Amino acid sequence: MRLIHGAQGWCLAVFVGFVAFSGLCQASGSLEKTSNEDGNIQEKKYGKIGEDELISQGVSAVRKLVENGDKASFRHLYINHDMENPILCGEVNQPVTGKASSGYQRFVHDMGTGTLGFENESTAFPLTWQVFCD
Repeated sequence: MRLIHGAQGWCLAVFVGFVAFSGLCQASGSLEKTSNEDGNIQEKKYGKIGEDELISQGVSAVRKLVENGDKASFRHLYINHDMENPILCGEVNQPVTGKASSGYQRFVHDMGTGTLGFENESTAFPLTWQVFCD
């Protein structure tokens, strides 16, 4: 088995992480599409919205996708503008019915595709976080 070093290894790791993140979200059923699937439309939709409004829209979308979203609390929220669609990164504490709070966990939300990934869903999440949020 040959190990890949340097830039090639880094690029391969990023690609594998992205594929794993996308596959995880599809497998868990949390993949959603917006009515605007064209990247140009997405740019027009998000291009002139302020940071606070983008975060507010992202939080609203995440609330709809998690259990007891109306009771979820968020912290350390920010938008990554370096991707095709805005990416909301942060932490969410989502209370589960009949159980104590599970505590805050990191999440990544692609606001263009509706893809949402959580820290506790995949061993590949740290790489996903590094690519989209660091």
